[in-house]
Order: sequence, then structure tokens, then C-alpha cells
Amino acid sequence: MPRHAVPASVTALAVLTASLVITPSGAATPGRYQVVHRMDAATEGYGPAGGLLLDDAGNGYVVNGNGGLGAGYGCGTLLRVAADGSVSEVHAFKAAVEGCHPAGRLWRDADGSLVGTTTNHAVKGYGAVWRFDPLRSAMTVLHAFDGTDGRGATSGVIRARDGNLYGTTYNGGVASYGNLFRLAPDGTFTTLYTFRKVDEAVGMYPGPVIEGPDGLLYGSTQTRYHDDGSRFPPPLPGAIWRSSTEGQLSVLHTLGGPGEGSEVGALAFDDSGAIVAGADSGGSDNGSIMRLTMDGGYTTLHVYAPYPGSLVGLVQQPLLPLPDGTLYGVTQLGGGDKDNNSFGTVFRLGLDGTYTTLHTFAGGKDGTRPAGGLARLPDGSLVGTTEFGGNGEAGGQGAGTMFRIAPQ
Repeated sequence: MPRHAVPASVTALAVLTASLVITPSGAATPGRYQVVHRMDAATEGYGPAGGLLLDDAGNGYVVNGNGGLGAGYGCGTLLRVAADGSVSEVHAFKAAVEGCHPAGRLWRDADGSLVGTTTNHAVKGYGAVWRFDPLRSAMTVLHAFDGTDGRGATSGVIRARDGNLYGTTYNGGVASYGNLFRLAPDGTFTTLYTFRKVDEAVGMYPGPVIEGPDGLLYGSTQTRYHDDGSRFPPPLPGAIWRSSTEGQLSVLHTLGGPGEGSEVGALAFDDSGAIVAGADSGGSDNGSIMRLTMDGGYTTLHVYAPYPGSLVGLVQQPLLPLPDGTLYGVTQLGGGDKDNNSFGTVFRLGLDGTYTTLHTFAGGKDGTRPAGGLARLPDGSLVGTTEFGGNGEAGGQGAGTMFRIAPQ
């Protein structure tokens, strides 16, 4: 069984050592939010968006989408977070080689190598799938996108039970609206499915792919056009799809029903084998949280309140399901009104539907726009990252943070 059968941004954080997340001075207060580390744009890069990944030695790894010394303006960095909380740059991405702006989850192979994606540049101009060996500090390009096979691989890759890497490109491909692809261990690249504007059922602009308990691949599309490809009337909501590892893709559910939302975020499976995710513009046009069973049964679990209010949400990151049915997650926006504090939240949704905001980001040193999902450590702590905020001088918006919320 390959390591991390669920998205690495969730699994790796779930086993993050306690020493990494209790480095702030003083004892942790139950329910208290703590910033574990603030990115320094000048030395570490900025914009962590894919979550943390842990190796067998207790080191964590995270990619920053910008900064570093790999190009004139900084193409992004790969950082190692030691068990004592110290952070060091282990690789600065180079535009002409592995490309710029690493994005999405990291994957750890059985030999300890890290696998990820960049979204542009590289040797063919449109990003790459790369592999980094921490023991040798060696970077290898596994595949460079040329545009016809996709571009904008913003979601990372997974290694499925069959040993192949699978992923999506947000756009590019022969129809320009994204691909589902497979990358074999010998380097053979196969486009499994091409998303097309005129495919009203499936849609286009795919999100991250995950492997289900049944060995099939699951993902979503951002939007669907009408069958004549027209924008008028407005585009249709997206869809949730599943595919075999050979690209036989079918629609599991099309969005657009009352309270369902129009665009689903990153998917996750709960212990019952159902899909849980956030959906944008659902119900009150401010987002919702949904659950989808394998027979297509769709349930809206929570609808966010409109402005002004404290619960406006944009839930694009993967949810963290617990065995008892509780869901944890982050909203990338919301937490205040239109004019005051709309920088995101951390929340819990109980099995009975009770929604609790655990932390509201203030947009300053505590971070802005949480990204990469959450995980719950053995002591009950929640850990995650913010894409902006903290210190770091990243254009005045902050370079991002790593955070912890102590158990309640």
C-alpha cells in the first residue's frame, strides 16, 4: 500500500510530532490559537498553500509558492521543518528546470522522496511534475508539461494503489480546459481524460484528484457550459466525477440544486465512504458544506450566512473528517463583515449540525487565508498553514504562517 492513501496535506499533518507544534513559549491553553512559525519571505519564500508532510525522521516539508533564489523574482521554495521547529530551505525552484510556483499537496514515496508539481515555466514552459530526494538533495523532473498535455498543475499528485501517479491540470490540454493524467514509474505520461467546454455533463477546470476506497479516482470540475458551448445564459455549476485508472469517467453528481452550491472544493472521504467537501455559492450565495454518498445522495450539512455576519465562508481546502462524524475545516474568507476582518476561520461541524468557529483570523500576525487543510494531532490539536499574514514583508501582505489550535 503506498504511503498517504488520502491527500498528503491531511495525512502528514495528522502524524506531525508534538515537538514541532508546541515550540511557542508557554504552555498551550485549551482552545488557544498559536502561531508556530512565521515565514520570512527573504530567506524562506512565501505563500505556503499545500500543507505539511512528515518523513520518518520527524522532519516536516512544505512548499512556498513564491520567493527563494531560484530565479530573479523567486520561483518558490521547498522547506524542511525540523522536529525542534527550526526551518531551513532545502531547495529553491529554478524556472528553466523544474519550473516556478510549486502548488498543491506534497506526496511522499516509500523511499522518502517527495513528489509535487509546479504551475508554469520548466523546460517546456508550462510547469512540471518533480521529485526531490532529501538524502541526496537531488531534484528530478519526472514530466514537463508542454501545454498540449496540460498546464497549471495546481493540485499536486497522488500515488495510487497501482503504483502510478495521478493528477489533474487546471487548464491546458487539447481542449484548453484541463486534463486527468497518469504518470507511470518509467516516466510514461498518459492523458486519461480531456475536459471540454462542450461537455455539459462533466464540465471543465478540474480540482484535485483523490483515490477512493474502491480504487477509483474522484474529483470535481469548477463549471459547466451549455451543450452549445455558449456563455449565455451564464455557465452552469460544476460536477463531481469518478474515473477508472484508465480514464473511463462518469458523473457522480451535478451541482445546482437548492443549497448545493456551484463549485466544490477539494474532496475527502469520511469513515463511511462518503465524500465530504465545501461548496461555494450555495444556498445564500456564500457557500455550504456537503456530503455525497456513492449512490449520488447529496446532503447539504451547513449553509453559510450572508454578509454582514461571522460565518461567511469559502471552503475550498479538504475537510478533516473524524470517525465520530465530526468535520473540521477552514474557510479562506469570512469571519467578519464586509468592512472588518474577513480573513478566514477555523471551524468544527458536529454530527448534529452544530457549527462552531474555533478561530477567526485577524489578518495580521496570526495569518490570513488559511490554506492546505487541517489535521488533528493525537492530543486533539489542530494544525495548519495560512497563505498570507504573519511577518515576512511579502509585498506588505505577509509571507504566511504555520499554526496550532490546542485541544478543547
